[in-house]
Amino acid sequence: MSTTSYAICLDCPEEFANNAEMSSHFESTLKSSRGSGGGSSHSCRVVNPTPEEAVARRVRSDVMYSISSAMDEAFNSLFGQVERGELTTGQVSSVLADYPDFGDGWLEYVAEVSE
Repeated sequence: MSTTSYAICLDCPEEFANNAEMSSHFESTLKSSRGSGGGSSHSCRVVNPTPEEAVARRVRSDVMYSISSAMDEAFNSLFGQVERGELTTGQVSSVLADYPDFGDGWLEYVAEVSE
């Protein structure tokens, strides 16, 4: 791998100088796989992101961590209320059904702590 490569293909030895080259490879391998009856493209990994991409990655990471932490804190609090008999898991599930990400997360949380 060249030290100046922007990205590499994980399925073939191709290296890319920029996002446009990587996207072109993705599109061409997707088209060729569709022609052969498949439907997937080569996977690529950015190994030398632009400064803007590095900032965006850092911001997304911090936001996702904060959301995950907040959900864990909320689920801990809600489950504490369930354990104290103040709420039932069904009541919490019913309310959170209007918020699919939270509802799914709640169901996963309950399954984990109930094991």
